Amino acid sequence: MPEGLNQYPIYPETTSCECPLPGYCQRHRCDKPDSLHRLCQTEPRFFDLWERGLGPNQSQSSRQSPCRHRGDQVGEASCEGCNGRVRIKVFSCNLHCRCTLSNAVPAIASCLQCADYVSSTELPSRLDTPTSLFQSETQSHQSDST
Repeated sequence: MPEGLNQYPIYPETTSCECPLPGYCQRHRCDKPDSLHRLCQTEPRFFDLWERGLGPNQSQSSRQSPCRHRGDQVGEASCEGCNGRVRIKVFSCNLHCRCTLSNAVPAIASCLQCADYVSSTELPSRLDTPTSLFQSETQSHQSDST
């Protein structure tokens, strides 16, 4: 390779792609080799597919189970692209206050494109469990009293 040339060429960014190099994309939770990374950086249509969880290399099954942050249904909202004839379920969300399972209500977070989505079947980390939080708090109080 001639001196001064990068292994990965820089493409003009026309999307909100955050990855500097090909490989695993944390935002879209999938692997993007050079060709897909280039599309993510330069093609808004492909970037939008990944944002909605429908892009190449994204596993659709990963969003089949409810998000760990999603709670009970708290209401409904009108689908903005359905001429007001369709109602979308709105759920409580521990991170975003409210969420939907659709992209049809732009003012409300959608589990389909949420970067914070965590499958309810995925085991929580040790730090997320109430027991570990209690133990941490107890240890902190014990060390303060000594």
